[in-house]
Amino acid sequence: MEEEFKKMEIEVTKWFLKNYDADFSLTGFKYITYILTKRLLGEWGQGNMEVQYLKTSEHFGTSISKTERNIRYFISTCESKHTSNSKFLARIYYLIKIYLDEK
Repeated sequence: MEEEFKKMEIEVTKWFLKNYDADFSLTGFKYITYILTKRLLGEWGQGNMEVQYLKTSEHFGTSISKTERNIRYFISTCESKHTSNSKFLARIYYLIKIYLDEK
């Protein structure tokens, strides 16, 4: 399962590199790729963001509030308009899913 996770995480990262001009060194980026990878592998649904933030913060050894704030900050570097974290993640999830289905 770890190998499958790494492969999917690479695909998510490649998609972002092709589609966004953002600072990928920001901590929020690794949180976003982790969440999207878990979703794309079917480990997490589109459900409760708080649960996903909790699991992500536990994985990276940080707090839920820092996870949410870092994701929000990364999104603000990518988007010119204000987009909520959940809307951004949902939109990106579907765009990457389409990208992967077309490969």
